[in-house]
Amino acid sequence: MPFLSTTRHALPYVPTGGQDRVLLDISRLIDSIRALEIYAPTKRRMLVHALWEVAVTTGNFYPRFRSQSVTRQVGAPIQRDHIFQKNRIIRRLLEDPQYSSQEAVQNAQCCVVTREEHDALHRVDPLIDGFERYEAANIVYLDMLQ
Repeated sequence: MPFLSTTRHALPYVPTGGQDRVLLDISRLIDSIRALEIYAPTKRRMLVHALWEVAVTTGNFYPRFRSQSVTRQVGAPIQRDHIFQKNRIIRRLLEDPQYSSQEAVQNAQCCVVTREEHDALHRVDPLIDGFERYEAANIVYLDMLQ
């Protein structure tokens, strides 16, 4: 069952109470996972899950960042998209000891886009990341923070 845009997507984003504490907990969890001497694919899966917890904590399908299309097209199939590519965040966490878990948590925020926009984002040169990727895909994104 697909998730669909609603009139609620046009409303401002208001962070939930305790959100900062949960994000700090996720950062600590990431540090703990990084320190574990476990099978590399297991470590990777655990880090992926931790990054998805950032998406859930920061609004899930009603996050701070949304495409303009999502806010205007009620009933459109939508998807969450990591603004900074999740695989690149994971790679940095595993390979770069200077890359902090706090930066990874900040970079793990999502933008809700239409399914068509999601497909367009995946056609962009994979070396382009962050909001530059949205610009390359001709997607107007909005910061809905109140």
